[in-house]
Amino acid sequence: TQAALAGERYTKAYVSALENGLVKPSMAALSYLAARLEIPVTRLLSDPETTWTRLEADIRLAAGDWQAAIDAYGALLEVEPRRSRPELLRGLAEAYCRLDKGREAVQAAAEAAALFRAQGRRADAAWSDYWEAFGLYQLEQSDEARRLLLGVVEAITSEQVTDPDLHVR
Repeated sequence: TQAALAGERYTKAYVSALENGLVKPSMAALSYLAARLEIPVTRLLSDPETTWTRLEADIRLAAGDWQAAIDAYGALLEVEPRRSRPELLRGLAEAYCRLDKGREAVQAAAEAAALFRAQGRRADAAWSDYWEAFGLYQLEQSDEARRLLLGVVEAITSEQVTDPDLHVR
């Protein structure tokens, strides 16, 4: 999300202004955002006409430009190092869900969840499970979606997963 990208240093509004080209980031801001995205600063400085950056992909997702986000994550998956693959897949899964492309969402989210679990990143795996469940629901596989969501709820309520943006209502 824009708020997650902004972290404690910037605001969601600042990230939105970046997205809309209303402000130009300082080198300090670029360094901070690159670190949050786990990419080199040079990736943020590349020619935007020819190369998608992780920041742009995440901003497209946060802005609701789902097809552009899918294009961006797809392009990044072809060139990014393996360590960033699960984050890209999770973003891709969310964008697919938002466009009612459940089958594609399930594939991306399931792979992301497995990679996050292998890295011991429970909260990230729970988010991936959420998007996989959303895709399964779109495919009318509600029993499997329910099973995944119950696992996410259990992980949150038992405090195996703590993430301020992932809460149960």
